[in-house]
Amino acid sequence: MGNSYAGQLKSARFEEALHNSIEASLRCSSVVPRPVFSQLYLDPDQHPFPSADVKPKVEDLDKDLVHRYTQNDSLDFSNNLTVNEMEDDDDEEEMSDSNSPPIPYSQKPAPEGSCTTDGFCQAGKDLRLVSLCMEQIDIPAGFLLVGAKSPNLPEHILVCAVDKRFLPDDHGKNALLGFSGNCIGCGERGFRYFTEFSNHINLKLTTQPKKQKHLKYYLVRTSQGVLSKGPLICWKECRSRQSSTTCHSIKPNSSVSTVTPENGTTNGYKAGFTQTDAANGSGSHGGKTPTPSFTPARPGSYSLSPRPSYASVDQATMFISGPPKKRHRGWYPGSPVPQPGLVVPVPTIRPLSRTEPLLSAPGPQTPLTGILQPRPIPAGETVIVPENLLSNSGVRPVILIGYGTLPYFYGNVGDIVVSPLLVNCYKIPQLENKDLEQLGLTGSQLLSMENMILLTIQYLVRLGPDQIPLREEFEQIMLKAMQEFTLRARALQVGAACGPVSPGQLPWLARLIASVSQDLVHVMVTQNSLAEGISETLRILSEMRHYQRLPDYVVAICASKIRGNEFCVVVLGQYQSRALAESMLTTSEFLKEISYELITGKVSFLASHFKTTSLGDDLDRLLEKMQQRRGDSVVTPFNGDLHECVSPQEAAAMVPTQSLDLDNETFQIYQPQLTVARKLLSQVCAIADSGSRSLDLGHFSRVDFVIIVPRSEVLVQQTLQRVRQSGVLVDLGLEDTATAHQRAEKYVVRLDSELQGKLEAFLRRVKQNPYTLFVLVHDHAHVELTSVISGSLSHGEPSHGLADRVINCREVLEAFNLLVLQVSSFPYTLQTQQSRISASNEVHWIQLDPTEDAGCGEKLYFGLNEYSRSLQWGVTSPLLRCDETFEKMVSTLLERYPRLHSMVVRCYLLIQQYAQALMALTTVAALRDHSTPETLSIVDDLISSPGKSASGRGHMLVIRVPSVQLAMLAKERLQEVRDKLGLQYRFEIVLGSPASELSVATHFVARLKTWRGNEPEEWTPRTYQDLEGLPCIVILTGKDPLGETFPRSLKYCDLRLIDSSYLTRTALEQEVGLACCYVSKEVLRGPTAVLDLSGKEPERPPASEHDPDELLADLERPPSNSSAFTGTSEHSEGGRSSQAEGEPWPDLESFGKMPFDVSVHDPKFRRMSLVYTQRLAGVKREVPRDGRSEEPRKRDTVSMMLTQYAAHNTFHHCEQCHQYMEFAAAPQMSDSTLHAFTFSSSMLGEEVQLYFIIPKSKESHFVFSKQGRHLESMRLPLVSDKNLNAVKSPIFTPSSGRHEHGLLNLFHAMEGISHLHLLVVKEYEMPLYRKYWPNHIMLVLPGMFNNAGVGAARFLIKELSYHNLELERNRLEELGVKRQCVWPFIVVMDDSCVLWNIHSVQEQTSQSVEAGVSSKNVSLKSVLQHIESTPKIVHYAILGIQKWSSKLTPQSLKAPFSRCHVHDFILLNIDLTQNVQYDFNRYFCEDVDFNLRTNSSGLLICRFNNFSLMKKHVQVGGQRDFIIKPKVVASESAAPILPLQYVCAPDSEHTLLAAPAQFLLEKFLQHAAYKLFPKAIYNFKSPVLAIDCYLNVGQEVAICYVSSRPHSSNVSCEGVFFSGLLLYLCDSFVGADLLKKFKFLKGATLCVICQDRSSLRQTIVRLELEDEWQFRLRDEFQTANSSEDKPLYFLTGRHV
Repeated sequence: MGNSYAGQLKSARFEEALHNSIEASLRCSSVVPRPVFSQLYLDPDQHPFPSADVKPKVEDLDKDLVHRYTQNDSLDFSNNLTVNEMEDDDDEEEMSDSNSPPIPYSQKPAPEGSCTTDGFCQAGKDLRLVSLCMEQIDIPAGFLLVGAKSPNLPEHILVCAVDKRFLPDDHGKNALLGFSGNCIGCGERGFRYFTEFSNHINLKLTTQPKKQKHLKYYLVRTSQGVLSKGPLICWKECRSRQSSTTCHSIKPNSSVSTVTPENGTTNGYKAGFTQTDAANGSGSHGGKTPTPSFTPARPGSYSLSPRPSYASVDQATMFISGPPKKRHRGWYPGSPVPQPGLVVPVPTIRPLSRTEPLLSAPGPQTPLTGILQPRPIPAGETVIVPENLLSNSGVRPVILIGYGTLPYFYGNVGDIVVSPLLVNCYKIPQLENKDLEQLGLTGSQLLSMENMILLTIQYLVRLGPDQIPLREEFEQIMLKAMQEFTLRARALQVGAACGPVSPGQLPWLARLIASVSQDLVHVMVTQNSLAEGISETLRILSEMRHYQRLPDYVVAICASKIRGNEFCVVVLGQYQSRALAESMLTTSEFLKEISYELITGKVSFLASHFKTTSLGDDLDRLLEKMQQRRGDSVVTPFNGDLHECVSPQEAAAMVPTQSLDLDNETFQIYQPQLTVARKLLSQVCAIADSGSRSLDLGHFSRVDFVIIVPRSEVLVQQTLQRVRQSGVLVDLGLEDTATAHQRAEKYVVRLDSELQGKLEAFLRRVKQNPYTLFVLVHDHAHVELTSVISGSLSHGEPSHGLADRVINCREVLEAFNLLVLQVSSFPYTLQTQQSRISASNEVHWIQLDPTEDAGCGEKLYFGLNEYSRSLQWGVTSPLLRCDETFEKMVSTLLERYPRLHSMVVRCYLLIQQYAQALMALTTVAALRDHSTPETLSIVDDLISSPGKSASGRGHMLVIRVPSVQLAMLAKERLQEVRDKLGLQYRFEIVLGSPASELSVATHFVARLKTWRGNEPEEWTPRTYQDLEGLPCIVILTGKDPLGETFPRSLKYCDLRLIDSSYLTRTALEQEVGLACCYVSKEVLRGPTAVLDLSGKEPERPPASEHDPDELLADLERPPSNSSAFTGTSEHSEGGRSSQAEGEPWPDLESFGKMPFDVSVHDPKFRRMSLVYTQRLAGVKREVPRDGRSEEPRKRDTVSMMLTQYAAHNTFHHCEQCHQYMEFAAAPQMSDSTLHAFTFSSSMLGEEVQLYFIIPKSKESHFVFSKQGRHLESMRLPLVSDKNLNAVKSPIFTPSSGRHEHGLLNLFHAMEGISHLHLLVVKEYEMPLYRKYWPNHIMLVLPGMFNNAGVGAARFLIKELSYHNLELERNRLEELGVKRQCVWPFIVVMDDSCVLWNIHSVQEQTSQSVEAGVSSKNVSLKSVLQHIESTPKIVHYAILGIQKWSSKLTPQSLKAPFSRCHVHDFILLNIDLTQNVQYDFNRYFCEDVDFNLRTNSSGLLICRFNNFSLMKKHVQVGGQRDFIIKPKVVASESAAPILPLQYVCAPDSEHTLLAAPAQFLLEKFLQHAAYKLFPKAIYNFKSPVLAIDCYLNVGQEVAICYVSSRPHSSNVSCEGVFFSGLLLYLCDSFVGADLLKKFKFLKGATLCVICQDRSSLRQTIVRLELEDEWQFRLRDEFQTANSSEDKPLYFLTGRHV
């Protein structure tokens, strides 16, 4: 016998069995213990052998489980005890070796005076794990901490200390009989009986106390030292019982309920994930899913499952075991709200209902005869989730199931989410051959698991920072990859498995792919199990600090030799993990989640955050103050300014003029509707003619109908209105004229509780009138697509399944005289393989060509296609636009509040934005900067439009808020703000809820009636169209918009609450579709026109009486609902070129004799310190009455139509610059290459390493080494080159914070010719710029300059360009070119330059009093080519053009050239200016400072006056993004920091600020003139002397710039007494002798600024300042930085 056994018995195994047998016989009370032979050879679970030996085929189990669950149709894993728990209880009872019912147990009463509280011992000490998890508990040697469960506290675990000899080993064996334990609460020891111990710890049992039943878990400490729940105590031998004998079958549980999905889809993804996966986890071993001929049940836990009861495939199919928590006993099945006080995480697994045909194949279904018993969990297969994971990291990780065995999760499982998002994509290779053939594939295993893992990593790497993985997207990638493999296999005529990756290659290939992700995708490879990788990831996450950067995705791969490769993806990105978790919820579920958060007060922290304004004031108190200040009066309702007030009685009595252009009462059938109606009629005739259906049209003598609409009160009224206005009831002879209006309600049926009665009445009419053809119109048929069979009607949603009852009921299907017409603008859910409507019976809407001639006044539908196309119009303010500033705010708040649903956070922010905008535009102007430009312009339009005319008509704003509770909150809050600001008669706020009628204030109803003219007294608005012309905010709530039509006065739809990252197409189109409407054909006049959805000409802004100093082209906000298109110019090419070439150039000799005008004339510098000249000394001193300068006012702008030569931002799209932008296709990462470029900078005193990102198409502009493709230099042309199709100068554009709005598209401005354009960006912004401008060359500044100002960018551009010039001179010198022949100029241009003009003076005629200026728009190309053609150009240091102004006069053009300041757009000679540098520390006025130093060096600066530059007013980016805030925030409602707080005394207890020292210094100096230089205030005869620098110290002060360099040219200072001295980081050229040349007023003040305190003292001594200046100890200051931020120090003193 022994010889026949192949395994050969090992002595260790035999000894163990023998020992067990002897011990069992000593303990055993029954007859005979099991013989050693039985233990060795007949034990069904032989642990030393691999578990695979005893596993049945997983595929078969999969099928069995599917069949069982779907047949049972009532197995719900979240609302009741799960399978494991039912099993577990069976096991416990089985311990008694009896099938008799449990014996009732009466517990011994507690001793008198002892504590009987649940969770506490009789001594009154707390034993609950939640209370003791952080305590250090001392236990005797040989004891273990275990968790006991009390029936009265199911959500708590009680901590006990038990002698481990009385506990089982890993195999459920070797536990001594009896008990020995200690109470860790009061410390009492030596409990020898479990009954006695259970009494002491107040378990209060109703059955016999048994340690096997009530001691449940081992307790373990996490890496953070937190005591938490560990593995189950395995009290039994884990026997894999034979299903035919010892298995218990699952009995259907009557308390289990099923919940079906709504609409058959979800908000997140349409998963092909059936209940198989709910039980089986990932189903990774090829389990088939059933055909989607039924709707499987969905666990009804919504978002409130208390713990993720998740089982992996290997274990769940073979042994459905593991540690899922029991549900709280107080929750009834399907209860959406748990008991108060429970922590409720985002749901774990969300198996969804829609099984896709692609991913579900029919398989044989054999009944499952039983469920196999649990086995112990190996230590390596468990993951303990760290405590406070979400609180510490701010991230709730999402684990995307991949392939293989997921571990069990213990501990703080509420802080993780397990998602089956991509799981079915990995099952595609396992589809049956016939399904694969449909997809054009052959073979069954087309892609190896290794290839699928690599594809997954590649997909994750290519996702943008604002994208999340989508199943549909990845499915396409998988299919495409497999189709390519199939094609290659056919071509090579080999088997299906092509190009496999060996398991050994996988780890390094995976890391290689992830290496290009810039650390956003990490790969973690383990050897034993996935649990290791997941545990390590969660450990790193829990220990990571907030300032450390996390990867967005960690791909955990287990490269096991035994089990093969397994993997999963752990999503850690804050945005991605939240979006994925929220996308798992259906609309109903996330609305319940929001409701739960509001009801339980989880939003209280967020609400308190928004109780203050962005300026730190208490919002309610501020509003009260404003209300008191205004008194009883209110803002005038219309025809008046916002500052005009009247009494409420007067406001209510104001009557508007009657409006004549209301056309909503006249019923109109549009041409497309008529065409579709004809198509429908011909289709019905075709069906009758075919004879395939029993439809005989000749049989019928009349037509009747009923229209079924979704449950929306407004939609019902809207449909009734149209039925009445159309006259169809009278035309069909159904009603007479007198009763038609009243009886119309019979023909419109709403899907609600009254449906049944109305439907029965309709079906009776159908039966009773066989000669009448009835038409049942199911309008908006995509709404509520749920079947009745799925049993959802019992779950609180009364409308679920009602449409199914009507459309699919037997009477409707069998009636021969009934046609069903389902109407939907979102038909995708109706067009499935299972649809009863054949494709031939689909009638599609027709597309009319807007260019075709239509009848007079014909309107065209402006729908989703038109909105989509509008994005390619190249307009500056698109119809669909994103509020990026709002999204940044949302992102910051979401990081702060990780436990709240994003819609709640968005809603609170949106309410604040609207409230602040209302306040900013009426009373608190300082709040303007704290509202986003989009919100401000919307609110401005809303409240100002009624004031412009006597009619009082205005615009409608729709704010979409799906949650009813949030919508009510928004309405109440905005109404409160509106009323306290006195705007209650200016505009209305309406709650648009499907469940209720419209409620509009009486005075607004009166206004509407006046406009309409002939309405009866009792008329009230019932539809949104009735609100035509009313200035109002409609807060539209409900799960989805239900097809209500809005009036033409609707101007704005605010969808900022709708997170579109994971919406299905239907959901997204429904939201955007709110704005679709019919528009007049005239408004679509082609690309030179403007679009106005109201059908009227856009209003022109009135011309101002006095033209401002400067008009920036404000291209962001058009004056009406219109948006400017890119127009085409009439000028011919030849005419433009010849005119540009005809402009004169400066003569070098005469130009060199002109004096330099040091004054800065650009209006943007009007708030800066004046530069002293002798002429300025004669300016009369004027002091404002209050002694202070007025507050800086907003810069004046003017709207301007773009021409064909404009520079554009990312919103522009057209065919011509398509290649230039590379916008259509997402760019391949490999299309660009990264090159380091190192050079040494004498100014910085170190080597600087910059990075170039060079697209393949632009590599011709650079020189690379032959070996290694190392970047050597950037090619430069020669001075003598002449090429009309190119410009010679490389164009550098520094840009920050304007990746979308910066005007970086120069294609049209350059007329499409060859040019070299480099974007200069900061390191942290590079990914964003690279995303939006993939075909641009990037110059990436070193990370040390991430917080630097524009001075650093200009400094590095110039340093790099000079270094490159030397490299190019060396390279070309070897080719025989002289060094001075290499082109030395670069263009440095702002990212807001939009248009270029050429000007000429028109001659005076007899008619005109004076000469005028004619202007013409020209291209940047012609401007640059003209300037580059300047004779002897290499002798000029800087060339530029003037800034456009509305005040351009013939006088300003009298001299064609000026020697003065140029900025914003310059040609810079980097050779001549080699020794003049930009100050790399500077944030402001760096160009004025550079110009003054260039001029003092004797170099020429020339401005071409006949050209001008227009700049766009870009409201984002630049320095605006620098917010000064405390380094440590003490409280959220801190007062704003004033500029004088930017400095402090050294070593003081002053609030330290999180901003660069130089930035603080420059901002401080701008506001500190009164303190620093009191003698200089408006004393322009006595300026402040500034050596080697120009700094803005306020407009009240004049600065006299003097260079310390030898041979420099300076302004004459003879006879000037200076009122102050400013020394800023002065170098060795500044000496004591130089300073002694200047004279100062008595009491003049000094300010010396240095890098540190030591150099400050050295400078004072070196310059002998103490001889003439008096210093005090308290006059030393520093910028308010911490020491690690390197503050700047300065000392002030007085002249003596």
